[in-house]
Amino acid sequence: MAAGVGPESLAHFEDKLLYHLVDLTGERPLGQLQGVSEADLAARMTRELGIEESFTRGEEFRGSETRETILAGVRNLEGEGLVEFDHALGVLSTIRPTSRGRRRVREWRDEWDKRQQQCDREIQRRILQDLDRIRRADPGNYQRSSHLDVGALCADLGITPTDFLANAHRLSARARSWPRSSGRASGAHEGQADAPLPVVNRSAPSHSRGPQAAPLIPCGRPGHPAARPTVWSHRRFALCHGHSGRGLARSRVQPPQAAHSAAARP
Repeated sequence: MAAGVGPESLAHFEDKLLYHLVDLTGERPLGQLQGVSEADLAARMTRELGIEESFTRGEEFRGSETRETILAGVRNLEGEGLVEFDHALGVLSTIRPTSRGRRRVREWRDEWDKRQQQCDREIQRRILQDLDRIRRADPGNYQRSSHLDVGALCADLGITPTDFLANAHRLSARARSWPRSSGRASGAHEGQADAPLPVVNRSAPSHSRGPQAAPLIPCGRPGHPAARPTVWSHRRFALCHGHSGRGLARSRVQPPQAAHSAAARP
């Protein structure tokens, strides 16, 4: 996930409290005695409160400082007109967001979506740009000996391998929807977001049809330890630049030492 996206990007305790309240109760209005309790909110904010989730379900929670912290935050939000709550001595409260509170969370989510889309476009542009640079550096052998260093790309962009995989799969999905006769997209040499896309070619290339795109093959299940990418070779992830696709084959992610050995072969 991009920096500045999601509830973790909220700076204030009360803002996170409001986000989780709306996330729990939904977008519809709630009436009196409807909503969630301070225990429900505390269970969502265990990191900020320094507690275990199981603590919020026990009797000790009712008289704890943790509960008072949640209630203090709720009162602050109530003073801003963002929440309402029904409080009675000795029992847990019933807390619900107002229409103003729901609208504020909706604005945060819209802003996060815009930031995430911008980040995704940058990741995809960088993937295509790096692949094009590698292809141009060695057009005769890049399919066999070159590789895309995913670790370096992630470090440069400040993203995780999961972010890389998600966007690589998006590029593949977009490419599958393109007509094969469409050729390369405009803007490829300028490194724009609409650069030529990698295409999944699940069947053997038919040389009688002329140039075809090289395959983009996922490296296993995202999140699986064995599937975390270190190197993606051009056998697996190549640009749609009109080459024949000869010699391309499905392969696993190469370990770093194997990738360097492959790069050293003539």
